[in-house]
Amino acid sequence: MRRSTIETAKGRWPGILHALGIDSDFLRDRHGPCPLCGGKDRFRFDDKDGEGSYFCSQCGAGKGLQLAMAWTGLPFQQCAARIDEIAGNVEPTRPKPQPDSSERLKRIGASLCRLDGTDPASMYLITRGLAGADTSHLRFHPGLAYYEDGKKQGTYPAMIAALTDRRGVIQSLHATYLRQGSSDKADVAAPKKILGKLGDSIAGCSIRLTDSAPTIGITEGIENALSVMKIYNIRCWSAYSANAMATFDPPEGVLSVAIFSDSDSNFVGQHAATTLAARLARSGYNVRIAPFLPVGKDFNDVVIEQQQEKTVTDIDHKSLPGFEDDSALDRLIETFDARVVQAESRESYVGNLTTRVQIGESEYLTLPTVRLTFASHKADLERARATMFASYLLTLGRETATELWKKAAPWEGKEFMDWVRIDVTWKRKTSA
Repeated sequence: MRRSTIETAKGRWPGILHALGIDSDFLRDRHGPCPLCGGKDRFRFDDKDGEGSYFCSQCGAGKGLQLAMAWTGLPFQQCAARIDEIAGNVEPTRPKPQPDSSERLKRIGASLCRLDGTDPASMYLITRGLAGADTSHLRFHPGLAYYEDGKKQGTYPAMIAALTDRRGVIQSLHATYLRQGSSDKADVAAPKKILGKLGDSIAGCSIRLTDSAPTIGITEGIENALSVMKIYNIRCWSAYSANAMATFDPPEGVLSVAIFSDSDSNFVGQHAATTLAARLARSGYNVRIAPFLPVGKDFNDVVIEQQQEKTVTDIDHKSLPGFEDDSALDRLIETFDARVVQAESRESYVGNLTTRVQIGESEYLTLPTVRLTFASHKADLERARATMFASYLLTLGRETATELWKKAAPWEGKEFMDWVRIDVTWKRKTSA
């Protein structure tokens, strides 16, 4: 009996893929550039059990045949025939034994905490425009070890989510590593990682961010899923990558699935959405795909843009420490208006500005990037920074805004905080 292509190729995938034109630099068990989507630090070829397995944080996970088909663009039969031709001339390699992840996952699980609104994971979500999001299914780890090529590179706070199969059984954990003393992702090669697996495969698994329901949404990232819930008021789960979304297996009781795709320039996300939709429709599910966003955008981008444009909020400026009567506020607002007019007479610049506000001895809040008009010298840049902080406060509820104000005041100084207070009040008055 003729052996199948997959049986023939087992243990020979590095040589086969190289013969198909994939540079050997891509075929290493460490994070690096992706040969498919072009990402610089998102691809790893681990070749588990000699099956040519790989993972890309954009394209998702797969095995040798999938990688060969994606690289060559050939349909299955033609690609399989080409692999059969090559395999006979390639010496097999000995597959590396895979470590048991269960003990590490248990240790990580024992150190997890619920998000309380002030921890680094909560602050990270706030900077992504997700203040007030339901985080009951997420956890926080205060110091999770980060490994590259089996070597520990450091310890970072991390947002942790469970990857569960259709039965609701945890099969792995997903980590988003965060920067120490900041509210941004850690500056590492792969800030988002799957932390091993408990079973043979995590195909079909998802990150459940709500309880199950007859109708659920599915998208790629956690931030995207929380954004979809905020925009559409629908329960939405994360599949963690495009490839994983294409294999998503809904749990029993789900009747309808709404698919929310990333709009990738290489159409990986859109292809995953349509692949999933076709498979689920054939299986009898009621399926709909949300309209694709402009290329390069996802639903978290939409939430952030909406928050940057928002000017009305429930924040009460009197809850912020400082002025006790409106006359003092009015005098400062007049000064603010005069300085704005004066600033318009000088040369100014329009550009995207990202900045931070200090909220602790070694802790900083990274503000969402905004497009601003600002002058060149330091004083005007500081006023632009104050404006950004004020705008950010106006997107939060009263308690959260007041807490952030109190954290920033001792470190940023009176002049900066006065500008923030003026801008908060000015925006409230002009939007009334």
